[in-house]
Amino acid sequence: MAQPLLVTGAVPLNPAQAPNRIEINQFILNEVHFSLFVQALDGIYSDAQGSLTSFFQLAGIHGLPYVQWNQSGGSNVVANSAWPGYCMHGTTLFPTWHRPFVALFEQVIQQRAATIAQTYVPAWQQAYMTGAASLRLPYWDWAANIMPPDAIIASTTVTIRKPDGFTHSVPNPFLAYTFNPGPPPASWGFYAPYSLWTTTLRHPSDDTATATSRIVELRSSLLAERAFVRTNTYNTLTTVNDWADFSNHTANPLQAPPLANSLETIHDTIHGTIGGTVGTLGDMSDPSVAAFDPIFWLHHANVDRMLSLWSALHPNVWVSPGTTYVWGSSWTLPQNAPIDATTDLTPFWRTATTYWKSSDLDGVDSAPLGYTYPEFNGLDLNNMPALTIAIKAKVDALYGPTVPITAVLSPAPTKGLAPPKTLKRKTSKVTLANGHFSLTDDAPAGAPGVPQGDSSNTSASSRPTIVSQGGRFFLSVSGSGRDSSPSGNANQAAVPHAAWTDWTAHVRVEKFALNGSFTVFFFLGNGTDPVSASVPADPREWHTAPSFAGTYFVFANGARQRCGNCVAQADAHQLVEGFVHLNTNKQELAGMSVAQGKRFLREHLTWRVAHPTRHPVRSGDIPSLSVTVGATPMWAGPADTVPARGQVQWFPEVTEGHTF
Repeated sequence: MAQPLLVTGAVPLNPAQAPNRIEINQFILNEVHFSLFVQALDGIYSDAQGSLTSFFQLAGIHGLPYVQWNQSGGSNVVANSAWPGYCMHGTTLFPTWHRPFVALFEQVIQQRAATIAQTYVPAWQQAYMTGAASLRLPYWDWAANIMPPDAIIASTTVTIRKPDGFTHSVPNPFLAYTFNPGPPPASWGFYAPYSLWTTTLRHPSDDTATATSRIVELRSSLLAERAFVRTNTYNTLTTVNDWADFSNHTANPLQAPPLANSLETIHDTIHGTIGGTVGTLGDMSDPSVAAFDPIFWLHHANVDRMLSLWSALHPNVWVSPGTTYVWGSSWTLPQNAPIDATTDLTPFWRTATTYWKSSDLDGVDSAPLGYTYPEFNGLDLNNMPALTIAIKAKVDALYGPTVPITAVLSPAPTKGLAPPKTLKRKTSKVTLANGHFSLTDDAPAGAPGVPQGDSSNTSASSRPTIVSQGGRFFLSVSGSGRDSSPSGNANQAAVPHAAWTDWTAHVRVEKFALNGSFTVFFFLGNGTDPVSASVPADPREWHTAPSFAGTYFVFANGARQRCGNCVAQADAHQLVEGFVHLNTNKQELAGMSVAQGKRFLREHLTWRVAHPTRHPVRSGDIPSLSVTVGATPMWAGPADTVPARGQVQWFPEVTEGHTF
């Protein structure tokens, strides 16, 4: 048997100086890198589908057509493994499995680019050979720049410099992948509409063979999710401390929810936003075909970057021991097998006889796979305390939360009530009833940022507003004619802190409740009309409705019968979970007391479910869906660069009995 292809990553010229992956908005400005990447991507598009390193084969590792890749599986299958497939969605291996997967794609692209560079005319050859050596997969930082450049989502052609030394306008390979020689046949497991389409599509116009991508709708969805993605990303990076909570979207029904979304949950949102959440779903919205859309690779490069950032903020936290429980069977992993840092990340060979394992990887140091990220430039990876401080400052600057327009006033904290530096998840006092959970570990009365009682008589004009100057928060009280910035008040000890409440909807639902991907849309009424009036009759208008308050996207395989992990998860009624921050599109909530907020949300919060083939979806169609509202106290002083968070309180009574 021939030696399998080894995953080395793109090997740098100097192993001590691995090149950066670059954010896509900067990447497209580098003519050498962009020209090489476009040609390399087009080259692997054109390779025969049977070629091991063709785009079709590389994308197929993630899902359909569920065939053996690179001598992994088939005759090498572990005994009792019941179903095919490699991908580890919904498990603690989700982030680490994707790291060598993305590195493999980068490796193939870089090697093809190096070959192309050698064909340039002498006047350009050296520049392009040097550029090929440092070429790495660009990442799309959707938390900072959710709208990709036109060269990725809109332009039908791009301009590059080809080997003859002249610039040419060429078809844009980032826009879509064209199956070669035609639509993938149903005999390979592809199902309608994907078996009908010659190319990958985003927000497809319909489910016919002549469907086209809808760029206007794609842009609209991205803009609608922009603030939510930024907020979720920051909260995940800074408040989730446990690997199980960080790594994947699976919920434990016997535990309270984590403090924020998992990395996989945010990843799911981006998949749905690109592929579409209403009507016919594009390729990115279904795990079985998502990797065929070229933007998948830019997206997952950023998912990997988030793994590096989180690891820097949470040193010594890595893949925790666990079990696949009922789910987890794959072509090389048997059902009920334990998974941990030593589990093989198949089908990615590290040597001729061993696979990559999570224990071979380092969350912060990605240089062994041939790349780094700009945030780590110039930092000593061996000085973890200093590294954590430096990365925290960069994360704050990139994604730190904006402060709500209105806020209620709270006394400056005393020493005994100082904001905790690390928030621990509490699970000892959890009660479940009617599908809802509640916590009794509430913040103490009088804690900073916890409004006491019903302040319905508080005048809005007397509430302070928070302004940001130079990255710092300051209070400005309407009508007082003064502010609490350092220039306006020398006595900082007497300056009151701003306090407000972050209202959150927590969602739990069976992943395969509707046999494929679906979306929970949240709406907040205007306070006067019936809450039902806030929801447009046409789901295509939900993202742009004035009442839109966020989404939770369930990324579920539509070809689950071909995926062992998916079949097992469905049979086990696996629950997934996530959060929607209701303040994001309704900032008035921030200044309400707990009593006011509960009453407002009870009367004006509603939700609907969007599914590609079922409309309308009623609450009785999806009985596993549970929504619980929570309130987290927040506060900031004049010298704070980001707000502090208190202990969340959950109020199942706000949503109890809600139907749609």
